[in-house]
Amino acid sequence: MAPRDLSVSRAELFALVLRACRGAGLPQSHGEDFAVAVSRFGDRAAIEALARALVAGWRMPSLREEGGRLWVSDARATCDLPVACDALFAGVSEVRLEALDEPGLIAPFLARETQERALFLRASGGPGLWVLKRRQPERELSPPGGRITVARETFNALQSHAAKTYVPATQTSRQGAGAGAIDND
Repeated sequence: MAPRDLSVSRAELFALVLRACRGAGLPQSHGEDFAVAVSRFGDRAAIEALARALVAGWRMPSLREEGGRLWVSDARATCDLPVACDALFAGVSEVRLEALDEPGLIAPFLARETQERALFLRASGGPGLWVLKRRQPERELSPPGGRITVARETFNALQSHAAKTYVPATQTSRQGAGAGAIDND
């Protein structure tokens, strides 16, 4: 571990990624998907890819259908990987991601789909075009345990997105915090 690296638990990384995704403007469900994918199945490169992808924020996917295939132009991982997997889960035969910004997120995201929804997918392609399809199950995936090493710069980038979800503390908010004088629920 380099001196500027941090060792964090996967649970801590899950919470940070979820807040960072919300702070970057991703829908709650996308944030949950990426928090599971990166914290359970990701490595240092996937965490860095997510931090870069969050800078672009979220936008509606640009989709078109041709011959039973779903095409996504100018694909952004944070927007389009969840949509692509949902489409495959719903029965679309193939999803083509053109010019995907962060392909390093494909493997942990597909591993999440396998673990969470028993949706077995495979990805093929390269920088210009990635193709996602259903595949036959091969073996059970088991997520790695323990801690993960994260570059301090990446951790700080995720924290800056997460900080966008915090509510500023004021004297008024502090007075109303807590259960109050009577808490009978």
